[in-house]
Amino acid sequence: MFVQYVMFARVLRLRQMGVLLRGPRSPEDQWPRGIFETSDCGFGRPPTVRRLVLRDSMSSPDMGLLMELYQPMLIQAKAPHLRFRGIEAVRLAGDEIGGMVQEWLVRFID
Repeated sequence: MFVQYVMFARVLRLRQMGVLLRGPRSPEDQWPRGIFETSDCGFGRPPTVRRLVLRDSMSSPDMGLLMELYQPMLIQAKAPHLRFRGIEAVRLAGDEIGGMVQEWLVRFID
């Protein structure tokens, strides 16, 4: 069984190459904005979120990927933001793909 939930959000990446960024955060109106999607699979057991996606709201459903986070975990819920930690795919030399720890700060919008 595949379930997908869709909301609008602004997302700020909090890490670069796996390292937490220091210094002041950019204003929220400059954060990437789009459709925030979660997808999970239950397969007879309690559903677990497998992937978070921020997609361009003006693109077709299979295009416009802005950000993607695998195996996300909610690590902080402090109004009005949620903070997630997971794995972000990174392209390496050639056709190889690796993964880096990434954190997102998310604010849902109307």
